[in-house]
Amino acid sequence: MIKIKTVFDFKFKYHESDIKQALRENFISNKRLVIDLLISLLLISISLYLIISYKTTVYYSFLLFIGVLFIVIIFLRMVIIPGIIYRRTPKYHQEYYLEFNEDKILFVLGNNRSEFEWSYYIDIRETNGFIYLYYAKKAYSIIPKRIFVDKKTEVEFVQFVKKKLNK
Repeated sequence: MIKIKTVFDFKFKYHESDIKQALRENFISNKRLVIDLLISLLLISISLYLIISYKTTVYYSFLLFIGVLFIVIIFLRMVIIPGIIYRRTPKYHQEYYLEFNEDKILFVLGNNRSEFEWSYYIDIRETNGFIYLYYAKKAYSIIPKRIFVDKKTEVEFVQFVKKKLNK
């Protein structure tokens, strides 16, 4: 049997703060947040102008309600939902072992072992604290940067993954 040389391997367990921060950073880096904020502020501004300039009507109040609702949804996505996702997702409570080599990626999570070809992943993105390996437009694996022994290893890992993904 031919043994494939492991290029990078990591063993870690997520902290609740990892998942909360990763989901927040990913949401903030998404252009959708800016669009949602602009829409909500525009709706609130227009409705307040109309209410102050004219008189309060159901239509203007409804616009104000929709604008405030957008702000509430953004707050929920940033503050409340990441904690709920962490608590309700069993995989975030188990120890991970990841192995990256020239031909494949090995994920070991508890008693589950999965091997993925590099073609399974489509993109890599980084934020201040995390590396996201995307396997669909809105589906990704999260790798906390705290698991790297130093910045040099982190940079080498990102370059290796980009090379494998042809990025």
